[in-house]
Amino acid sequence: SKDYVKIRANLQKLIKDDIDKTLEENITKKYFKQSFYIDSEK
Repeated sequence: SKDYVKIRANLQKLIKDDIDKTLEENITKKYFKQSFYIDSEK
């Protein structure tokens, strides 16, 4: 049915947004940890 296709597309978009956000947060955390670690080494 059309509704099913629409729901599925919306779900995939939500999942993608969620993954993008999670990746961004993880990369940011990793970057900050590394730069903090490098700063504390000086």
